Amino acid sequence: MKITLVSNNWTKRRGFIAEHGLSLMIYRQQKRVLFDTGQGLALPSNLASLKRSTREIDAIVLSHGHYDHGGALEWLLDEFEGKIPPLYAHPDAALPRYSRTHGPLRQIGVSDGTFTLSQWPSLKLSTEPIEVLPGLHLTGEIQPRHSEEFKESEFLLDRGKGLEADSFADDQALFTSTSEGLVVITGCAHSGVIATIERALALSGEKRVHTVIGGFHLVGASEARLEWTIEQFARLNPSFIVPLHCTGQVGICRLYSAFPQSVRLLGAGDCLEI
Repeated sequence: MKITLVSNNWTKRRGFIAEHGLSLMIYRQQKRVLFDTGQGLALPSNLASLKRSTREIDAIVLSHGHYDHGGALEWLLDEFEGKIPPLYAHPDAALPRYSRTHGPLRQIGVSDGTFTLSQWPSLKLSTEPIEVLPGLHLTGEIQPRHSEEFKESEFLLDRGKGLEADSFADDQALFTSTSEGLVVITGCAHSGVIATIERALALSGEKRVHTVIGGFHLVGASEARLEWTIEQFARLNPSFIVPLHCTGQVGICRLYSAFPQSVRLLGAGDCLEI
């Protein structure tokens, strides 16, 4: 299994661009799954730098309905020739979403007024766990389990009855079992990265965690939350921790300081082989 970072907040590789977003290409059993698409600025350029074509994509997974994860879906829909691969998402991923993290309320949903998820011809919507490829599963809804890591009051959504706090029911992760334990791939882990790992463990029946890769949403996390998260990672004891995107610089530095042998610092264009 190989995971290539197509889009991330940083890169150190010549010929690649970075953006506030996440997109991973997962290679498994001669199939390719695109997990999220970033904002849409980096994906076309970085796919070209990787010498990869959209025609190679067998399935697309949208972790949740934010622009920095589904921003290239409209471009992809125009780019595909012939058979369009299925797009897996939660039904709530299409809802209008807003943030008040940086002053005035701003729109952060997938749709920008010209594209909606309903336009995708082969849309696979599910609230429950679903198998994307043999052995590669989506978690379905992840319930927040720990008060220490779920405090997302600055995010809102609109179900047609006015704005309400976003519970992130649409936030999902991918997971797969290997001979050395579970691999968990997160988008933003808005319900909590520890809750996400525990959900994947419960669904898979695995006892060991081999790799956790993705956004951990520790941007702006309090010192207490960072300390608690580090304690939980120590308890779960993954072999590899790959913090990306919304983990934030402070979160990444704290994780690296706590687990220097396990943390891998990867950017757009880098690959992780498992």
